[in-house]
Amino acid sequence: MTKVFGQKSDDYIRYYNLCNEGDKQTYLKNYKLAFEKYDSAFALVHYQHAEKLEKAASAASRIDNKQMSTIYLRQSILNGVDPTAVSDKVYKKLKHYKRFKDLKDSAEIFHQNYLTRINRKYALEIDSLYFIDQNIIRGNKYVKGNYKIDTASLPKNKFDLDSVVFLYLIKLIQKNGFPSEENIGGQGYQNVWVLFHHTARLPGNEKYIDMLTDALKKGQYAPSDYAWMYDQSRMFKREKPYFYYGVADPSKLTDSEIQEIESHRRLFGVKPFESTKITVDGKRISQRTLW
Repeated sequence: MTKVFGQKSDDYIRYYNLCNEGDKQTYLKNYKLAFEKYDSAFALVHYQHAEKLEKAASAASRIDNKQMSTIYLRQSILNGVDPTAVSDKVYKKLKHYKRFKDLKDSAEIFHQNYLTRINRKYALEIDSLYFIDQNIIRGNKYVKGNYKIDTASLPKNKFDLDSVVFLYLIKLIQKNGFPSEENIGGQGYQNVWVLFHHTARLPGNEKYIDMLTDALKKGQYAPSDYAWMYDQSRMFKREKPYFYYGVADPSKLTDSEIQEIESHRRLFGVKPFESTKITVDGKRISQRTLW
């Protein structure tokens, strides 16, 4: 059995690329190969992302590897997956397996361990910044928050607040470390990547891209989020996209250009073109994730 946890030397780029292959094989329903890819990836790093662990658990269950399915599902809950995942129908065949029954009985305890481990105070501060970014600046009223905002003190151009939010975020990072899934949980990370996207891409903020590159290599910042931000930062400067991730139409690229960009993606753990369905409507580029 592969040694899963306690890895001292991290290689998150190989980890991402192996997980990407695992996602592809899961999409193709080659569950044995998918499990092997995830299993190999997890041995390379000290922290495995909750979603990837749950995918590995699901693949293991489908090939009747009860032991590893239970191990990975348990760790996924400890890393933030909803404890109700133990009731998913994909784990039905494990219901008589003692270790799985023990996991089911203890799932809520593991969830509480997760909540105790992450920096919840930090996550709440990130949530307040996300509320300002989405609700106050961009008018997304679907984002709720119990925050008292003095609207009279807001600038006429609310987008001026982007720089204020970002500078406060940098101070939080200096105090608490990078706001990764490992640090502030999955929901906290889902709130914070948007803040980086809206501000690190802007001209004048290039100095922070090195910080985000370092975070990517440490497993703290997702390759897809990095690629989208980085390509937009280049396009703001009228430079050619590096990854062609959701910002430009790749349909007119030559085969050699495609291969070069695919190489760029592998170097940063970004999924290849085949993982998404890209749609172009005028100047609007959208991509739907297939795997």
